[in-house]
Amino acid sequence: MTSKIYNETAWAKVNLTLSILGKREDGYHQLESLVVFAGCGDELSFFPSNENNLSPTNSKFKLDVTGPEALTIEGENLVETVGVHLFTELSPFSALPLASKKIGDFHLKKQLPVAAGLGGGSADAAALLRLVKRFLTDRGADFSDFDFVKFAQKFGADIPVCISSAPAFMQGIGEIVQPIKQMPKIQMLLVNPRVTVSTASVFQALNASPFQHEESQSDFDFCSLEFSSIGSVISTMERIPNDLLESALKVAPEIGEVLNEIGRLDRCVISRLSGSGATCFGLFETEEDVQRAGAELRARFPKWWIKETFVRPLL
Repeated sequence: MTSKIYNETAWAKVNLTLSILGKREDGYHQLESLVVFAGCGDELSFFPSNENNLSPTNSKFKLDVTGPEALTIEGENLVETVGVHLFTELSPFSALPLASKKIGDFHLKKQLPVAAGLGGGSADAAALLRLVKRFLTDRGADFSDFDFVKFAQKFGADIPVCISSAPAFMQGIGEIVQPIKQMPKIQMLLVNPRVTVSTASVFQALNASPFQHEESQSDFDFCSLEFSSIGSVISTMERIPNDLLESALKVAPEIGEVLNEIGRLDRCVISRLSGSGATCFGLFETEEDVQRAGAELRARFPKWWIKETFVRPLL
């Protein structure tokens, strides 16, 4: 009997707004961000072993990576790091020797550019957690004592918001995630000039002032907002910019050209940098508008990574 194959999309994370409140004593930066997820991403598949128990063959966590962006991954893959630790700590596996914790094979189709401000690695790791949770639920395993979100925080500040992959207001260093009450489907064009940007380098260039706790209260109550139209989203974005833009431009000046080119596209409502970059985005009112804009930009900049997509609405 063939085992069920599990699939998850690691949706691209986009920061519509990003406020940096200061550098904390622990070295991290206190932030506030309105986060949404695009209708595109990497694809993670899980092929369980044919065994009926949770202790299959003697082999460690195995991940195969393919796809158009596979060769751009350098260094340690966050999915593998999280996978190995997950099977060490999760109760159905924790009693087993590490060498005997292979429950199946994982395959990542890498479609998002890396170091691009789209939370790709965090989204991939979050997809892994969702896959494993579904697998264990189907097997009737007991993991009621395991907090997936708390576990995820140890490996990346963006992973908690990526687990739900739903519109949210993110605070702290990213570990505080509050769902947004309403978010419409908005057409979006993602553009990356094929420049990798180190988040650490951007924050270093920012040279933020020390975080003052008395300034931790946001002037904007995101969680009370119900974004019913693209107009309400734009209004908020115009009030709250991406505080990393100036420092990102120092690290990757190409970002300025990308923003200018997106902003010049017909029917583009607003253009912004996502996260620490180098991916930028433009918002449009109709699918026809974004498709036309993408085709125009691709014709002029064939080496850029360009993706016509949309903001995933609140389901």
